[in-house]
Amino acid sequence: DNDCRNPIKVLKKERSAPLSASHNVCTDIVPNDYTVPDTSGKSSHCYRIQVRDGGYLLVDTKDTRCTKFDAGGDFHGVSLSSYQRTDHGGMAIYEGEWSGLVRLVEDPSLRRATLEVQRSRSTNTFTATLTVPNCKSGDIVGHHR
Repeated sequence: DNDCRNPIKVLKKERSAPLSASHNVCTDIVPNDYTVPDTSGKSSHCYRIQVRDGGYLLVDTKDTRCTKFDAGGDFHGVSLSSYQRTDHGGMAIYEGEWSGLVRLVEDPSLRRATLEVQRSRSTNTFTATLTVPNCKSGDIVGHHR
């Protein structure tokens, strides 16, 4: 099996737990640029996720929890990987220096988009969940301005 050489195949096998009843999968998402902090772990980096052709996954390691960006500052992130496509299961696929999947999820109870990232430094792979209040809303706190 070539899974060892293809981190995306491995990651697809390790998809996140089933969604709760209040969550829906987003197979398409508008707006398609989000700037949000990682809310899941020790790091508190600011990420920009571009879910579109020509898009990137970028990280700003100096803007803790996106506080500078939220206060009107510029985003100074560096690209980690390039957007490839979104599959029918709402998984955005990225490949590059870091390769991985971003699960796109809708939770109407949220006011702001959230991001949870799990990463493996040994394989330079990641899985993440981007949860937005509405898959098709242009008026969401946490999106690119």
